[in-house]
Amino acid sequence: MIDLISTHPLAEEILQVHQDHALGDERGWAGYRGHLYRVFNLARALVVNDPDRDDKLAIAAAFHDIDSFASLNYLGRSIRTMDAWLLRTGRGAWAAELAVVVAHHHRLTSYQGPFSELTEAFRQADLAEVSQGLIRSQLPRELVHAVRQNIDVGSYFTRTVPAAIGRHVLRHPIDPIPILRARRALREAGKTPT
Repeated sequence: MIDLISTHPLAEEILQVHQDHALGDERGWAGYRGHLYRVFNLARALVVNDPDRDDKLAIAAAFHDIDSFASLNYLGRSIRTMDAWLLRTGRGAWAAELAVVVAHHHRLTSYQGPFSELTEAFRQADLAEVSQGLIRSQLPRELVHAVRQNIDVGSYFTRTVPAAIGRHVLRHPIDPIPILRARRALREAGKTPT
């Protein structure tokens, strides 16, 4: 029996406080919540448990695509949103690490820079989720299957994300994939690129 976590206090607080980032797309926001918990559960399986692991993963999962409703060029904005929340809640010491996690989570190759353990686990978890389990890396097939079967993402990947892609490509045809530009995202968020 695979024990999945379907709620985490910090993730729920972040979702509640930042619901305006959905721009009125309530169905998409509910799907984003599912995406958050899918990535959270998968990443937990790849990171050694320490006292802060679940809190850091919950925060990163809550913020990693939070501004995808507004634009496909959202990584820098999501990091800034996360930084503001981290400072407001007394967790500013985690800002540098979690910025790297969010900035590099769409990376197609392994990440080996600063904060690599959490960043690489999160990257692999998001890739397994977005690829619908076709790319599992080190994740057990049973876990990926259980996450996909038990945590619903609703219309997030079928309506919300495609709409953002369409809007972005029409407005920025020479920059079609800004979500792969981690260094730019870190610069836009006022961080030193890694």
